Amino acid sequence: MIPANGNKGKEPLLEEEEVQVVGEARGRDWHSFPHPRHLCHTAPFTPGGGGLANANAPICANCWCFVCQVNAEKCPKWCAGLGAANHCNACDTPQWRAHRLEARSR
Repeated sequence: MIPANGNKGKEPLLEEEEVQVVGEARGRDWHSFPHPRHLCHTAPFTPGGGGLANANAPICANCWCFVCQVNAEKCPKWCAGLGAANHCNACDTPQWRAHRLEARSR
């Protein structure tokens, strides 16, 4: 990485200097690890489903259900209707966190 000020490692960074990320290495990056559906970079997420019940149904192999905490393919409520019954639209909001806590207590 090259600091935003152009310092190419010739001098130590000062506390007030910023580091700017200009790219990422290919290979086993963080996208290849399990992640909640709403953070998927392969299948972009639309908060609330954009008014469509199954707008967030598409998943990658590493997506997991925010509520059930299982692989999305194994979630029994993936694309199961509207509202809280449909876990494909779950994301990190107070409403969905409450549903996740409820699911854990069962």
